Amino acid sequence: LSITALVILILFVGEFGGPGHVITTHILRALTYLLIIFFLVYFVLQIVQLPQRLEQVEARLFDLAIFLPLLLTHGDPRISASLIIFRQVIVNMYRLIRIKRVQEFLDTLQRYPARLLAGSFLILIIFGTVLLALPIASESGQGLNLVDSLFTATSATCVTGLIVVDTPTQFSLFGEIVIMLLIQAGGLGIMALSASAAALIGKRLALGHKVLMQQLFEASDYEDLKRVIFYIIRFTFLCELIGAILLTIRFNMHMHDLVGAAYYGVFHA
Repeated sequence: LSITALVILILFVGEFGGPGHVITTHILRALTYLLIIFFLVYFVLQIVQLPQRLEQVEARLFDLAIFLPLLLTHGDPRISASLIIFRQVIVNMYRLIRIKRVQEFLDTLQRYPARLLAGSFLILIIFGTVLLALPIASESGQGLNLVDSLFTATSATCVTGLIVVDTPTQFSLFGEIVIMLLIQAGGLGIMALSASAAALIGKRLALGHKVLMQQLFEASDYEDLKRVIFYIIRFTFLCELIGAILLTIRFNMHMHDLVGAAYYGVFHA
């Protein structure tokens, strides 16, 4: 699954399979169907084993969340492959983080807050670029070229508001949600999110990380730091909620579609 997904991802991002690449197009189509078959076989085998492995039911819910859209898209090969690639990216990132050497590297990185901040934004931009380059992210189902995907992901993460393609016409619902999440993560700041997560699970931050966060938010101690960060997050989402409600009301006056108006309201907020 992972190897096939990686090859297809490279072909997607590398813009192969377009006009003039007939052989590559056939190879891509064959690999796409092969990936779908692999996933279906894997999914069926996992479901069959569930009665003997009840503790794995929760883990299979993620696969079910991927499998249902495959049915809703009527087996569209490019869309289906995009969903499976997304699934493999998440799974392999989880496996990578669990490797001891990677955990040691992350612990070391945490001692250098500036590197952690820059590295977090870089990883987020790369992840967003890959997702926006997938066919499922485009309204046409063809995928956006790598340069435009990179620019869009960087602009969204750094909250600059600059675009090179028309967002509502170029991107599908999946692509727009990716952009929305990149904007949200970039707006709150990766450092604030990581510090909040550490506070929630009861872990202590590295000394250098803690000192930098205290300087950034003018907090006197770690407990004060947690209160400030939680206040920032609560205040942010409260403002966004108010903005989303007001925008939804305004959009609905013109669209007469409450669901669509609510989506536009949340996106713009």
